[in-house]
Amino acid sequence: MADPNQKVVAEIQQLRRGIEEHNYRYFVLDAPTIPDAEYDRLMQRLRALEAEHPELVTPDSPTQRVGAKPASEFRQVRHSKPVLSLENAFKTEDLVAFGKRVTDRLRANGIDATEIMFVGDVQGWDLPPQQSPILEMLQEIELKTCPEWRVLEGIQGCLTYYDTIGQKRAELPYEIDGVV
Repeated sequence: MADPNQKVVAEIQQLRRGIEEHNYRYFVLDAPTIPDAEYDRLMQRLRALEAEHPELVTPDSPTQRVGAKPASEFRQVRHSKPVLSLENAFKTEDLVAFGKRVTDRLRANGIDATEIMFVGDVQGWDLPPQQSPILEMLQEIELKTCPEWRVLEGIQGCLTYYDTIGQKRAELPYEIDGVV
């Protein structure tokens, strides 16, 4: 009978190799071969195994960084402010926890967390300070935008919208793997 730990090590190695290949195809070649939902499932499994076996976490694991080595034409950018990531929220608790991390970080820095805005800086464009006017502007100049975009308020607004899109997902004329 095989050692259960050997089975875990083998599964982790297989997941890492597969995820690395998918990262390369997605981030470097811009030619993914699996849907995002399948990629997310692989990453969730790897994260779960590494959480159960922290002694098997290695610095080169895909769970310890984002994506693959970037193409050489990209230059490194250092953010002046921390960038928080939602990562993958598949449950209500995930989104609520993200909302709490954001508001806690803002409050810790003396920022009123009641209104969070999207601020963009695109060279050569005079962009409004919020995302919804940017989308409206893009529609006005006839660039394609998602017709399902909405302005939402708070975590509960996000959850309600997520449920609504989930119910409409099969009827949409395009494929989605979630809500951003």
